[in-house]
Amino acid sequence: MSSLGNIQVKLSDGRDLTELFQFLIEENARMEEEYGEPIDILDDDLERNLEYLPEHFRELCRDIFTVKSKDSVYKFDEPDLPCNVEFSPDQELVGATFLKLIEKITDEGTTELSNIVFYTFPIYSSPKELLEALIWRHSVPSPPLMSASELKAFQTKKVRSIQSKVASLLKKWIKLWPMHFKEQKGIKAMLQRFLEDLRDSTTDPFTKTNCKPILQSLASLDEEEKENKCTFGDLREPPPPQLPKEIDFKMEPLLLWSPTEIARQLSLIESDMLKAVGIGELLSRNWEKNDRETLAPNVLAISKRFSGCRGLILNAIISQSDMNNRVKIIKKLLEVATECLTAIFNFESPFIINSALKSDTIRALDATCKEVKKSATHRGMWQRLEEIYDSNFTAVRQEMVTNPCKVPCFLALRQELNQNDIRRKDRLESGLINVLKHKSTADVLERITNYQQQLLVFHPIKILYQYLKAQDFQCDEDALFRQAKILEPVTN
Repeated sequence: MSSLGNIQVKLSDGRDLTELFQFLIEENARMEEEYGEPIDILDDDLERNLEYLPEHFRELCRDIFTVKSKDSVYKFDEPDLPCNVEFSPDQELVGATFLKLIEKITDEGTTELSNIVFYTFPIYSSPKELLEALIWRHSVPSPPLMSASELKAFQTKKVRSIQSKVASLLKKWIKLWPMHFKEQKGIKAMLQRFLEDLRDSTTDPFTKTNCKPILQSLASLDEEEKENKCTFGDLREPPPPQLPKEIDFKMEPLLLWSPTEIARQLSLIESDMLKAVGIGELLSRNWEKNDRETLAPNVLAISKRFSGCRGLILNAIISQSDMNNRVKIIKKLLEVATECLTAIFNFESPFIINSALKSDTIRALDATCKEVKKSATHRGMWQRLEEIYDSNFTAVRQEMVTNPCKVPCFLALRQELNQNDIRRKDRLESGLINVLKHKSTADVLERITNYQQQLLVFHPIKILYQYLKAQDFQCDEDALFRQAKILEPVTN
C-alpha cells in the first residue's frame, strides 16, 4: 500500500480513520485501473455498500454512519413536520406524537407542557414507554464531524441541558405517580439499573449529582413508614377545640356541638378523603367504567360519603318531633356552612348541606323553613348558600379561584373533567395526541394535587369526626319525605 505521508484523519471524538481512508484511496485507484473511471453507485441498503470492505472496516463504518436497526435510530431532534407536530395559527402547540412531546419537554419545554404530559400520559402511553423514551432521550448522541471545540460546547450546553431536564422529569414522575414504581416492579428495576449503571460508569460529578436524588426517591418508596417531614404548618398550634360543657349521648350531635367545631371536623373529613384520591382515578372518567371499583375507589368513596352525609343531615332533622329543634338544627347547619366558606375555605361540606336543605324532604317542612327565615341573618346565609351552588357550579368555581381554597367542591372539578372528555377526543383526526384536550385535563388535575397538599390544623375529635363521616350510613329518603309530611301536614 502507498502511504498518505504525514496526513492523519480523525473524528472529533478521537477515532482514527487514517487507515480506512488509505484503504479506500488505494482500492479506488486499483478499480479505476482495472475497470476504468469509477461511477458512484450507492444501494439504499447501506449494509450492501459495506460488503466489499474488510470486516474491521465494516464495523467502523457502521459506528460512524449509525447503520443500526430502525428501532434503535435516535428519533429526537427531528424537524417539526405535519406528521409529528401540529400548531394553531398563533403557533400554540395543538397536537404531537409522543416522542415529539418528550423532545419538547426535555429541550426548551415549559413547565406547563411537562405538566400536561406527566398528568395525562397514561391516557395515550404507558409507564414502560415513558421510561424507555426518557432513557433514550438522556443518551444524546454526538453529531459526527464536529471539531473538538464544537463537541465540547455541544456536550456542555445541549447534552447537559437535556440530561438535567430528564433527571428533573424523573423526579416529578416519582412524586406524582409513586404507584407506578410500587406496583410495577419491572419499571422500578429498569430505572434503578439505568441510574446505577450511569452513576458507576462515570467520574463526572454532574451526572452523579443528577442520579443521586432519583435513586433516593426510589429507595424511599420501599420504606413502610416514612419519617414525617416537619413543615411550617406542623409548627402551628391548632386552636383549642370547642367542647360541649357536658356530653349527652342521647342528644342529637348537631344540637350538642358548636357550629365552629362541626365545621372543623367536616373539613378534616373532606380533606382526608380528597388526599386519598390518586391521579389515575381521575383520568378518562374511570369512575363511570364497569371496573370503577378497581379504577377509582377513592372517587367513589367521596360520592358515597356525599350521599351518606346528606342522609345523615336529613335524618337528624326529621327525627326531631319538636319543631323548635328542627329550626335549631337547620340554623346551626347554615352557620356551619358559613364557617366553612368564610373561615376555613372548605367548599365541599357546604355543598352537602345545601343539597340536603334544598331536598323535597326539607321543603316539605314548610313551617320549619319559614321559622328559620324569620331570622334575617339565617335567611341571608341560606340565600347565599343557594347562590354559590348553582346547577352549573359557575359561582363556586369562581369562589374557589378568588379565595384561598383548602377543600374544593369535588363534584365541580369532576364535572370539568367530564365535560372535557365528552367535548374533545384524546387524539386529533391526524392521529396526533390532542395537546389542548390534555392541557385542560392537566389543569384540573394540577389544581386537585395542590388542594391535596393543603394542611388543616385542627384537633380531630374522634367521637364527632366518626359521626359526621357517616360511613355506611343509609336512609330511605322516600320514607323521610313521608315523615316530613306527617310532621307538618299541608293545610288548605
